[in-house]
Amino acid sequence: MEPGDEGPKLQFDPGLARTLVEFLRQPAPVERGGVLLGRRSGTKIHGSLVIFPPQLAHASSHCAFAVNAIEILRNASDMVEPADAMRPVEKIVGWVHTHPTIGLYLSNTDVTTFATWTHLDADTVAVVIDPYLAGDELDRIGWWAAPDGDAPVEPGPRTADRQRVSEVEPAEADTLSWAESGLLAEAIGREGNGGRWEIVSATGAHSVFPRPQRRPEPLRRADPPPEPVDHPETRVQSEPPDAETEEAR
Repeated sequence: MEPGDEGPKLQFDPGLARTLVEFLRQPAPVERGGVLLGRRSGTKIHGSLVIFPPQLAHASSHCAFAVNAIEILRNASDMVEPADAMRPVEKIVGWVHTHPTIGLYLSNTDVTTFATWTHLDADTVAVVIDPYLAGDELDRIGWWAAPDGDAPVEPGPRTADRQRVSEVEPAEADTLSWAESGLLAEAIGREGNGGRWEIVSATGAHSVFPRPQRRPEPLRRADPPPEPVDHPETRVQSEPPDAETEEAR
């Protein structure tokens, strides 16, 4: 970015930060990962909806979700009628994950994962939420933009360049409504393949449990058992910081 250029600015729908923090502050703190949906206008990023797909793994210090959840989400968005209902959430604008009780930063693994996202879309932002921090809701959310241009990926943890989310004021006329987020939740219910999806907007959260679409057929007695094949599972993940970060805390 050249001197004088305006950097990206992330704003949430009014109330989205509060809903996210309340939703994520569970009795047992576990990490979750997902995506931020919204729209972009120049350097302004407007976030309206956070979706947490089924978690392949989640504990107090790591989480993972399958990459094919992105395809399911896009297919579901295309199914929503009327199509204008999805205009406030026309694209994925960020990668979201939580750091319950451990603060706002990008660990070494987070930096690597974020580089994968920005390789596909250079304008993607990384959002980290710690719902257990002190302060108001906006103090519990931090975000990062991609490094400038072809700058090399520096190892984490990244903390110094963390930015604070702001809220759109006043709310825009086409702010996503509860009914519109419900349309997307219904579409995910039809398009999804098992698991639990969480759709969080400024007005509340929908939990969706799609029926599994593909069930393995039982082997007939004459069928030989299948040969084992190693398929490394593709996942988007976040892991705890390295030892130096742990000691620094």
